[in-house]
This record gives sequence, C-alpha cells and structure tokens, in this order.
Amino acid sequence: MWFGVLGPLQVHDDGGAPVALPAAKPVRLLAILLAAERHEMSVDRLIEVLWSGRPPQSARSNLQVYVHRLRRMLGDGRLAHGEGRYRLLVQPHEIDSGRFEAMIAGDEPRDALVLWRGEAYAGMTDLEVVREEADRLAELRLGALEARIDDDLARGLHTRLVPELRQLTTRHPLRERFVEQQMLALHRSGRVTEALDTYRDLRSRLVDDVGVEPGQAVQELQQRILAEDPELHLPTVPEQDGNARPVPAELPPADNSFTGRTGDLDAIGKDLAGARGRAVPIVALAGAGGVGKSALAVQAAHNVASEFPDGQLYLNLRGATPGERPLGVWEALDRLLRSLGDADFETPRDVAEASTRLRTLTAGRRLLVVLDDAVDETQVRALLPGGTQSAALVTSRTVLTGLDGTISHQLGALTQPDSVTLLARVAGAARIAAEPAAADRLAELCDCLPLALRIAGGKLVRRPHWSVSDLVRRMSDEQRRLDELEVPDRAVRTSFEVSYADIQPKPARLFRLLGLLPGPDAGVSVAAVLADCTEREAEVTLDQLVDAQLAESRTPGRYRLHDLLRLFAREEAEKSEPEEVRDEAVRRALEWYLGTGLSAELHQSPESWRWQFAPPGLENTGRRLTDDKEVGEWLSVEIGNLLASARRAATMPDDGPHLAAAFAAVLFSPLNTRGRWYELRALVTAGLEALGEDDESDHRALLENDLGWINALLGSPAQAIPHLERALAHWRKVRGRRGEATTLRVIARALAGVGRTGESIEYARSALEIFRELDVLEGQVDCLIAIGLQSAVQGDLAGAIAAHDEGIALAERHGDEWHAGVLVGNVADLHRRSGDLDTAVAQFERALRMDHDSGNAGTYFEAEHLWGLGRARHEQGDEKTARTCWDKSAKILRELGLIGSEEFDLLLAEPVPDAPDVIARQL
Repeated sequence: MWFGVLGPLQVHDDGGAPVALPAAKPVRLLAILLAAERHEMSVDRLIEVLWSGRPPQSARSNLQVYVHRLRRMLGDGRLAHGEGRYRLLVQPHEIDSGRFEAMIAGDEPRDALVLWRGEAYAGMTDLEVVREEADRLAELRLGALEARIDDDLARGLHTRLVPELRQLTTRHPLRERFVEQQMLALHRSGRVTEALDTYRDLRSRLVDDVGVEPGQAVQELQQRILAEDPELHLPTVPEQDGNARPVPAELPPADNSFTGRTGDLDAIGKDLAGARGRAVPIVALAGAGGVGKSALAVQAAHNVASEFPDGQLYLNLRGATPGERPLGVWEALDRLLRSLGDADFETPRDVAEASTRLRTLTAGRRLLVVLDDAVDETQVRALLPGGTQSAALVTSRTVLTGLDGTISHQLGALTQPDSVTLLARVAGAARIAAEPAAADRLAELCDCLPLALRIAGGKLVRRPHWSVSDLVRRMSDEQRRLDELEVPDRAVRTSFEVSYADIQPKPARLFRLLGLLPGPDAGVSVAAVLADCTEREAEVTLDQLVDAQLAESRTPGRYRLHDLLRLFAREEAEKSEPEEVRDEAVRRALEWYLGTGLSAELHQSPESWRWQFAPPGLENTGRRLTDDKEVGEWLSVEIGNLLASARRAATMPDDGPHLAAAFAAVLFSPLNTRGRWYELRALVTAGLEALGEDDESDHRALLENDLGWINALLGSPAQAIPHLERALAHWRKVRGRRGEATTLRVIARALAGVGRTGESIEYARSALEIFRELDVLEGQVDCLIAIGLQSAVQGDLAGAIAAHDEGIALAERHGDEWHAGVLVGNVADLHRRSGDLDTAVAQFERALRMDHDSGNAGTYFEAEHLWGLGRARHEQGDEKTARTCWDKSAKILRELGLIGSEEFDLLLAEPVPDAPDVIARQL
C-alpha cells in the first residue's frame, strides 16, 4: 500500500489500484496522521485539529468510529494505538512525499517534480497540522524547481525557460531566485532591456511592499548585465540561432482567487499532454454562462505551460460576450499569425490559405493554443495548429462534437466548500469565517456559480460595513436576487441573456415555463403537460435547451434548471406570458403530479377513501402506476418535486389551499408504507398551513390525524395526542365513522408510545369493531397489529402471536402483501423474544422475501426485518451473518434519512449495536 499527498489525497493497494476512500472525517484523520511528525499524535491533539478547536461532546466516541473506518480500509496492522496516541505505520518509500524528499537529497530534482499532481494535501489545508506540512512541502517543491531550472540554464535552454519563469515570478513575485533566473534567461536570449526591467520590477515591489532592497545575488547579477560580463553567456542549444522565432506568452494572468476544480485541472493537464505523434490534442470545456470556463482554462494553461516551450497563444473569440460580435475566422487567423512572428508577410485574405499558413508555422513546434469563448466548430477548426506536438484548449457554451478527436469536459457549479472558499478569497477570509452559516447560505443563493460568487464577494468588499447576513437577507428575496448579482461591469442576468437570445421560439417558451415549475427537476411527461405538447416534442425541445446550456440532464429523461437560471426563466415568463396562461400551465403540472399520486395511493391501498379529498376528475390525469416497484421508483425520483408542488399549490387562485392539502391526502399510503415519514410530515404540515386554523373541513381532520400518526412514529407521541383529539372530535361531530375508526387506531399508537398500554389496546379494539362494521380490511389488519404489539408489551406473547396470525390470514386472503410482510416480521420478533430462534430466523427470512416480492426492498420495513434477523442470528452465535444484516439495515435507514451520519457510523463500529431509535420505537 502507498499514499499520495502531493495533490489530492490518494491511497493505492499493493497492486497499484486506487482504494476507495470513506466519508470526509476519516479521510481528514488520515491526512492529519500522514502530515504529523513521525505520523503520530495524541488523542487530545487529534480532536483539537480535526474539529478546529471546537469539538462536539461526542468527539472521542466519534474519533473511535473514524479510526474503525480507517482500519477497515487500511488493514489492522496500519493504525496503532497506545499511551493515548495513534500512530500510522508507514515507511518513507510508501508515501510520495517521502520519495520526493529522497530524490531531492539524491540530487534528482527533475524526477522528483514529476511526482506532484497539484497542491499538497489539496482540499485538506484548513487542518492546522496538514497546512503546516503542505507549506513545508511546497517550499521544498520551489527549491526543486530552482535546482531544475539551474540545470536547464547550464544546458543552454534559456530561451525555452523564459515563459515558465515569467509564470513563476508572477506567482511568487518576491522570490528573488526565480527573478535572478529569469534575468539570466532573458539576458542570454538577447533581451537585455527586459532583463533589467525585471530587476527594476522586483526592486519596486520589495521597496514598496516590504521596505528592503533586493538581495546581494540579484543586485550583483544586475551589475554584471549592465557591465556586459562575457562570463554570463553560455552556448545555446542548436535550434536557438539568430533566426529564432519569437516565443509567445499570451496567457492572461492567473487568478489568485481561483478555487477548486482540482480534479478538472489534473484531467485537463493529462489530456493536453496527450499521445504525441498521432494528432494535436484538442481539449474542449463546455458549460453554462458564469460557470467559470475561462478561469479554468487559463489556470490549466498556466499549469502546463512548461510542457510547451515554444509558447502559448491566447485568443478570445467572443462567442458569448455581451454587446460584442464574435471574432471572425480571418480576423482570428490574422492575430494568431502575427503572434507567431509573421508580421513581415500580409495575412492571406482567403481563410483556407491563411489556415494553411498557420499550420505551416506551427508544425514542428510545441505550442499551446487557448481559444476562449468559441462560437462553434466552424470558428475553431481553422485555428488549430499543425503538426503533432502542439495542443489546443477550447472553451464554449455548447459542446463541440464536430471536431474529430476532441476530449470534452462538461463544467458544472463548484462544490459547496469550494464556493465558500472562493467567497473568502474575494471578500476576505476573516469576514467569511466570522459567519460560517451565513456564508454557506450565500453560496447556496449564488447556486455555487463562480460568476455569482465573485459578484457577491465583490459587493461585500465594496460595502465593508455590511455583514454576510445582510447580503443573505437581501438575496433571499427571489424577486430581487438577480438584481443583487449585478455590478457595473458584469451581471449574472446579462450572462444568461446571451444564451437565451440565441435559441428558437419553441425551446424559449418551454424554458420560460420551466421557470414557473416548482421542484428541483422535471421529467419529460410533466414538461409535456406544462407546455401542452406531446412527450416526443417535449423531449426534443428539452434536449435543445441542454445543448444551449440553459438546462442540464444528469440522468436520462430528467432535466433541471439551476436556481439562478430558474429565476431568470421566471422573469422572462412574466414578461412574455399572460398571468392566466402561466397559472393554467402550472395547474396542469400540479394535477399531473396529484393524479399520479392518487394512482399510487389506490394501488397501495385499494380500500382507500382518500380519493374524495382530491380535485374532481383527478383520476384521469397523470401516469398510471400498476405495481409496487413502479410506485417506489416514482416516489424516489419525484419526492422533491412533490414537496415543492404542495407548497406551490397553496398559492394557486381559488382552491389553492385544498389543492395543497390534497398532496398529503393522496400520498399518505405510498409514503407511509415505505417509512418515508419525514417527507410525509412535510406534506401534511404544508397542507395544514395552507388550510389554516379556521378550517373545519373533513380534509383538515384527516391531516390532523395523519400528523398525529407521524409524530407517534417519529418518537413524539405526547405531541401527537392534541392533534388526534381534535380530529376525533370532528369525526364524531360530523358522524364520520371511517374517520373515527382511523383516528381511534392512531390514538392507540400514540398511547402505546407514552406507556399507556392498557388504554392503547382498548382504543385499538374500538377501532377494530368499527372497521369490521364497515368491512374495511386494511383497518382491521392495522388494529390487529396494534393489539398484538401491545399484548407483547404486557408479556402475553402467545396472545400477541395469535393476534398477528389472525392478521396474516386476513391480509393473505385479500392479497394485501404489504401488511402481510409487516405482520410476519413482527411474529418473527415475537418468536425471537420467546426464545424460539429457529422459527424466528425462518419467519424473518420469509418477511424479507415478502418485502422483495411486493416491491418494498429498500424501505424502512426491510431495514426492520434485517435488523431483527441480525439479532436472531447473533443470539444463535452466527456473528458474521448478524454483522452483514445490521450493516445492510443501517445503510437503508441512512439512505431514507431515518438515522443521521453519526448514528450510522456508531452502528457500524459497535460489535453488537443496540437497535436504532427509529426501530426500537416501533417494536
């Protein structure tokens, strides 16, 4: 096994294959131990560094979890513990920084530098110990660079070194050795005036910024250049004669605030290096306006500039520059030819001839050509260099698929941590660190879009008395957010307008309407309903929006606008579409979601009475869902849209409140049977808020009942009872027997949660009597479950099993697979508690088969049955199977959001874990 820290942290096994790294905290622990002196540290110091001096109360137990996770990844022999310290057992040759230092000691700077993949410990330097080690390694790297450049100067490669040294002195303006080397390279290249200007620039910086004169070595070099000291000259390499062509160095300055994109930079660098000898590598960066394509291209170009000693050309093609026309192909060729020293010849007016001349001048040279903001392939094709040694880096808003051999990179928004880092670099680290929560929210409001982040950070710089929270409050108003992201020389809205202006009327209209649609994304079906067109037409139009970078498609058939684009689309809709047209389009989409939800409810609960709480005719809209697997998949994909649609429905004219409440009513069974109680609670709460306290309808009573049920399930039974009492009073007032029975059953669940077992059984029996009177199968089975569980609490295991067996027979007779599976799982646990482990195991395995057969794999109930099987297997002495069951169960609960990451880690770490709270409450 070996470790890579000269770039983003990597771990490779003995065969060289990369090892998958666990969650963030264990990886950060690994980075600390790799960076620490002798790779060891006390527990107290580890906690201090890992939590930046602000550890939670659970820090020690959390640290044990992270150590456990690391040991599982690295193997038992790698991480030692003793005398209150942890030590990572790693030899110098097993870590790339160790090999790097050994090569430096062996006077191999050129080979040592090849080991670097970016900044040391990239993304981890907020950790104190790691930052100190990264700074030390960075200093050694600069020393190795100086040594390698000295060697190149001694070999007479001064002309090739000039572009690289110009970059190094720009990045490290006060490092005198680089300035000295640049002066010598310029002098030997016959550029004496530039060499002396370089000295004057250094002296000016030192005197103005530090108040000191340059060091003796660089001063002496200046005097020797002035005196034309012949000993400064060395023989040049053969190709450097009096007719040497100019070496262009046209890259714009690298941005000191550039943040993140480490993986992109690494990949682009490798792509540009390419496979020489076959064709010119063409690397194309595509992305929406404001995503940072140009900044990434410039940064990547600077990173690899030393690989292209014959120079770097840069050309802004102005393909999407507001207020400017794109650069013509001939005009672009003229500029490139002049940059290559072709000023003595007139650029041919024929584009094909000029392009041929460009290829002739570039053949045999190693040039990097950066073509920024291209319109399309036609504009780019004529500007590509000739030969096989050069490379081209192109940015554009559209994906350039028409250039043979192009390696494309689609650029998205920054990560959340990188977005906050960018804000800190623009607005000031102390200012952002003082309000971490507000900084996180500001990054979210900027959609993690670099252009928006820079504008927001710049606003804070120009308003030193504003807090970050002040700007967050202003930007939280969606009506003014795009206005806030505007400064005199640039604006997010203007960047979007360029792309929007280029698309045809049909995609432009769908783009506008998508801005009105609530939720994180849209499927083809709902887009078709929104635009009132066929699904085929909608799919073609959506793909046109993706091509124009006005939408993105992360999975087939799903499309989304990021938040700022959505706000822009909504603005355009309000300008172009009458209010009634907008309302009609949104209502069609909301009813499509509701209609599909009703289909899921009726499939899940054939006896459901909830259809009556939905708008008339809803059963004729939406998609028909015909099996449990379809229902589960649809919910997983659409749950975010359903929550957003419920909130949006409340604002609709006329029946908006009841439309909002209908989402909770028709989606109860599909969400409840899958244990998606947090999402269900959000829907119910939204419905109750929309109806208001004064509403006295059956609809409100139903939602009060449902909120009581969810509170009881999620561990707040006492909070459930007032809601249930209001619902019960309503049902009895209006003589709604179905509602009364439903609420009596839920009260039984709440009373069980507060330890009132006898009363719980009485309420369940009262509900059972009404459900039998009404011949409601589902309600009867629910009541038998409640009676069985509470009988077990009273110690009557035989009575509990009997109630469950009656329920199983009833459910199976009527084909109710979901209830049957729940009942079988409960019976299995009752047998486990009675000591009949063989029967318990058989019943748990039967319950799990039923979960899979009914499409309930991955739900809360599969997790509950896996946990029970694990306990039974553990009690039989089968620790390996028990551990597998518990791990699978914990993973399902974590994916459903029913346990947090800390509880998840503890469940995995404990040899014999206690049942998760969410399961313990149900048993």
